[in-house]
Amino acid sequence: MTILLFTSRINGPARRLNRVLEERLPEHRKTVHLTLEDLVRRIRNRHGEHLLGIILASSPQDMSDLMLVRDVLKDLRFILIVPDRDDKTLSRAHALRPRYISYRDGTFDDVAAVTEKMIGLLPDAATSGGREGQGTE
Repeated sequence: MTILLFTSRINGPARRLNRVLEERLPEHRKTVHLTLEDLVRRIRNRHGEHLLGIILASSPQDMSDLMLVRDVLKDLRFILIVPDRDDKTLSRAHALRPRYISYRDGTFDDVAAVTEKMIGLLPDAATSGGREGQGTE
């Protein structure tokens, strides 16, 4: 299993997310994609490989851009981290049909826990307790 991490900016949230993922999932291969074109190419060229995406939308523009590639994203199990808690942002987020939605201003512990569960590292109760984001399934 390869974890695909998309972020259009290497900033504080992206560094924090990477640090949490490295601490919690050090043994899993992770690739960082800084453009949607690169991410889409990687998804389309999976060659039977199991992929899990973590998409960090840094801005409303990132959310708009993601809407343009939603047909490609339907073939990817992914977690979406949204830039804000605006109703329009959350509506777009749900339209993309991620497995889980979290927020850019969080600690990303919830993202790591859901990722662990999605790749089978934890038992069913992986995300019990205080959750920052919201599951969509």
